[in-house]
Amino acid sequence: MPQVNVVERKHVPKLDRGLLAGLVAGAVVWAWALLIGALGSGAAADYGSFVSASVLGPDALDSPGFGLDWLVGSAVHFVVWALIGIVWALLWPKLRKYGVLSTSLLFALAAYVVVVQIIGRLIDPEMVSALGVTGLLFGYLFGGLAFAFRYRTE
Repeated sequence: MPQVNVVERKHVPKLDRGLLAGLVAGAVVWAWALLIGALGSGAAADYGSFVSASVLGPDALDSPGFGLDWLVGSAVHFVVWALIGIVWALLWPKLRKYGVLSTSLLFALAAYVVVVQIIGRLIDPEMVSALGVTGLLFGYLFGGLAFAFRYRTE
């Protein structure tokens, strides 16, 4: 009978945890954008449409709402947060000595600057201005709190 060697996965489980943490943090940011949009001017509720404009073009902003463009934008949002979670999982072993709460909030702030203020403004500055700081910055910080909650015991 042939022998099968089983190789234990060493790095992939860490990436799996990061992917899951990123998706959970993305859900927190997504829910925050909907909540702040419903309570405020409504622009943050169209976050999915604004993100889809970066993929589908500015025509997606003609009638922002809960249509296909909103779903495309939401999918892009979750992919970005999944990547943020993977980056977090790769950096976490080096950052754990500084504590989980401060590092996760600083990481979320850095992700906000890179994703929104640099990449978002390069793609469409009006989109970022329309969403406003409250809708996104606090959402990213809440996403950082989700990372802190997930990695509090590791």
